[in-house]
Amino acid sequence: MNDGCVVNVESGEQCGGEWSGARHWSSSINSVSDYSFKEAPTVSKIYKDYESGFKDLNQISSPRIRAYFLEGTTFDNLLVCDPPHDANKKTYADMLALLQRDGDTKNTEKLKAALKSVGILSVGDKLVSTQTMISMAIKFVSSDKAYLYSSPSSLDITQSYLIRGDVVSVLSSSNNSFIKVSYQPKGGKPIEKWVRCEDIDFCER
Repeated sequence: MNDGCVVNVESGEQCGGEWSGARHWSSSINSVSDYSFKEAPTVSKIYKDYESGFKDLNQISSPRIRAYFLEGTTFDNLLVCDPPHDANKKTYADMLALLQRDGDTKNTEKLKAALKSVGILSVGDKLVSTQTMISMAIKFVSSDKAYLYSSPSSLDITQSYLIRGDVVSVLSSSNNSFIKVSYQPKGGKPIEKWVRCEDIDFCER
């Protein structure tokens, strides 16, 4: 099943039966088996559990997020059950930062592709148009080197920089083509600095 949302994984066999009303499976063995569908996984639930890390002490998985999916399913199932849209894009942005922090390249790329496919994350496209929504924007670094600034001024350039493909969250903008961003390095604390708008393709047009 390539396009369905998996909500439960059972083992065992059921032979010679059929579905009846109200999601019941009738068979000669058990005529009233109730196979009610469980709640579909959501990005908010999985992100909350994944961020907490509560399974990390007793379940080792590679990648780490695998422990937080329904057994036998992958990140693809989450994208089918709860695809990216306006209401959950902030949670997916946070999820993307965690995946990148953990070095989960495969699922990072899957999520980037999913966000791009619905126009939420796309280099060169304007993700948000108002200041009230700017904190929900996530962007790729589009320059080979995007130097970080301690303030929205060319005089306050630092020696640190981001590279092409890094993902940042847009926090605010200035009137002189600088954008304040937050970057989550692997194994470190979030970095909040300023970058030039052209380094993340976020200049007003």
